[in-house]
Amino acid sequence: MKHKRPNYKKKSKISLNIFLYKLDVILFRFLAKFSSKNRERKKKRRKESLKLFLHKLDRILFRFISWFSAKNRYLRAKRRKEFFRYINFRLKTQLQKIAYWNSKEIREIRKKNRKKYLNFIWEKNKFFFQLYFYRIYKSIIDIKKWLKNEENRKGFIYNMITSSLMFILAYFFTYFLYQLATAFMAKAYHIPSVIYFFKTDFLIRSYSNLWTRNNVILVSLVGPMVSLVIGFILFRIFHYFRKRPGLAKLFFLWCSLHAFNMFFGAYIAGVVTNKGFGLVMLWLFFQLLLNISFTFICVIMLIVIGSVASKHFLQTAYHTSMIAESNRTYFLIGQALLPYIIGNIFIFCISLPDVKPYQAFILAVMGFMIITTVVKPNYEKFKIVKEDSPLKLNKKLIFAFIILVAIFRFGLGYGLKI
Repeated sequence: MKHKRPNYKKKSKISLNIFLYKLDVILFRFLAKFSSKNRERKKKRRKESLKLFLHKLDRILFRFISWFSAKNRYLRAKRRKEFFRYINFRLKTQLQKIAYWNSKEIREIRKKNRKKYLNFIWEKNKFFFQLYFYRIYKSIIDIKKWLKNEENRKGFIYNMITSSLMFILAYFFTYFLYQLATAFMAKAYHIPSVIYFFKTDFLIRSYSNLWTRNNVILVSLVGPMVSLVIGFILFRIFHYFRKRPGLAKLFFLWCSLHAFNMFFGAYIAGVVTNKGFGLVMLWLFFQLLLNISFTFICVIMLIVIGSVASKHFLQTAYHTSMIAESNRTYFLIGQALLPYIIGNIFIFCISLPDVKPYQAFILAVMGFMIITTVVKPNYEKFKIVKEDSPLKLNKKLIFAFIILVAIFRFGLGYGLKI
């Protein structure tokens, strides 16, 4: 088959006609703009817009002049007088109320009403108040009677001293791991740091370019997260040692409680002080309601951990006679509550004059855990490991305690650079 050649001459004629047609339209529009009819329309529009502008200007000038007219000035003066009369009346009535409220007659009536109200509350809740104070009084008398027995007194003092030493050593151990994790995370971002016994100091300024939103969150978050993981690990180690004699089980139990507190208690302390864990919430832009809800959850978790720890504290007893159902509350007071109070006082004294509110608040929040442990002792029957050695203070423990306290206070007083 033969292919037909395209007719280029025909195509060129069509395209030239289109171009000439478009050029004709453009010229027609251009000339139409300068026609007499179009010029008249433009003049008419200009006149109408000028009239509208003059009308608006006239209205504005009329309002401006009417504002300063005699009638308008009289109305404004009248309104001002009415306003000042109202203010004067309100002030007088308020002053009269204050004077009447502080008069002798009214004060005597208020005193009588207060007495009546307090008497009403006392009579309504008299039985419960008496029962509450009676329980406190009875518990103090029972403790005194219980401590009159020489064996009970020796066991109570032994538990209190050994548990206090373990509380302080466990705090040093978990605190050092907390600060070490924070320092190593900072080093990963090329931020040098020094660990002291009261804080971790970063050797760059707060407005340095090395600080970014991400590394501030991670450096502040890694310590509590590592503490939470270590808490579970140490709790498993305690379960291994609880079936064996010795003080290792008490040490690991205190370590796990301190580690859990370094997470849940650190959140509460961070919300209050805006330090440490609190910087995470600040840089994540948590709302107030969210902070309050998470704080409430942390308090509940501390109470739950304290109720679970009640049984484990009883498992650290030296002999089954110490944890008889009648003696369990006294044992927990000597094994948990008093060591917590003594340990806090000791840590506070050893940290002077560099006591930081953040660390102090973390230790204070641990009270939710300890009070729950003492208030709700576990009454299940369980076996404990009897100690073969006599009930005496371990000299090696006291010697190790003195050395570790000296290392913590004076060694970390100069700082450990990471």
